[in-house]
Amino acid sequence: MTMLLLLLLACPTNDPEPKPDPDTSDTVSACDTAIESDTGIQIGVITPSCRCTEPSVTIGTGELEWEDLPDNAPLTMVHGPQGGWHMLGSAQVCGSRNVVTIHYTITHDNSATVVSDNTYRVALVTEENSCCGYYPGMYGFIGVHEMAEGELDTPPELLACESLTMKMVATDTGGRSLTVEKTVIATPDPTDSTEPCP
Repeated sequence: MTMLLLLLLACPTNDPEPKPDPDTSDTVSACDTAIESDTGIQIGVITPSCRCTEPSVTIGTGELEWEDLPDNAPLTMVHGPQGGWHMLGSAQVCGSRNVVTIHYTITHDNSATVVSDNTYRVALVTEENSCCGYYPGMYGFIGVHEMAEGELDTPPELLACESLTMKMVATDTGGRSLTVEKTVIATPDPTDSTEPCP
């Protein structure tokens, strides 16, 4: 009996090694470190579950809500009530803090002339359980004084049916910066012209 007890005590156990707690895995630690190393004044928040989301920015349109904007889509040069023109841009930002600065420019492709240059600091509209937020209705105010030729001096005269590049550089308050571009075709406001682009 004594011999049997000694044999049992001498046998190694086959218990598996304890698994690491998923909350303390390297992935989570790496994400936490990335956020903790943010630079600048960290205004805004990022949901812990979104810390590993690949950051991205998408250009859209829409005045009050996000609207998708395909490449080479027509986009109206709105003739505002005060006499100026603008093109509506919206930004969808993923994997960032919810406060971002968006530098929004529009360039005339044929001449490489920047016809709109605006900067917005905004709080993104976010939905529950989403790592993305959006901000709609950013006005790209259009000025064509550098392109004016005699009596041709307004956006519908100089830009109608032309290819334009919308560019947005979104920087969150942690210092992450992303750049995206989209080509659109400028179409005149119906108050300026109802002639369709070829």
